[in-house]
This record gives sequence, structure tokens and C-alpha cells, in this order.
Amino acid sequence: MMGGHLLVIEDQGQQGFIQGILTKADYVFWIGLYKAGDGWIWVHGGHHNTSLFEIKGNTGSCVLANKVGYYSGICNLTYRFICQMEAVKI
Repeated sequence: MMGGHLLVIEDQGQQGFIQGILTKADYVFWIGLYKAGDGWIWVHGGHHNTSLFEIKGNTGSCVLANKVGYYSGICNLTYRFICQMEAVKI
């Protein structure tokens, strides 16, 4: 993707927006959160705010999202993904 990255959720507003989209989708998506040591790190280097959502399971080092929640998954499995990029000023 040109200048984008996997989804990063940094606040309740973003969480609510994404959850609204996920509740209408019948797919599982990768987001930009992975396990590093004892914690979860976003692809931009920030730490996961555990008050935003719980990551269920312990099967992998990457995070999947669907309409019922967020789950750890094995990173090399094939699923759809949600990306984001900065808006372009016109």
C-alpha cells in the first residue's frame, strides 16, 4: 500500500468506528497489532491500550478482528486486512 500501514486503534472514537464496521462484516481481518515480549505493540511502535479492547486467545503473535472481538492468531495465516493512511489534502 502506498504510504499506509495496518490499522492502529488509539482511542475510543476509533474503536467505536471500527467496531461499527466490523459488526456488519462476515470476515476476519488482520490489524496492526503484534506481540513483542510480554506486551502488544502497534505497527507504528506504540503500546496497546488494554482499556480499548481485550485480546482473546493465545494462539499467535498477531491480532485478528471480527464482529465479536479481537483474537491472537498465527501471523502467516491468510486473512483479509484493514489498512489506514493519512488523508491527502487537495
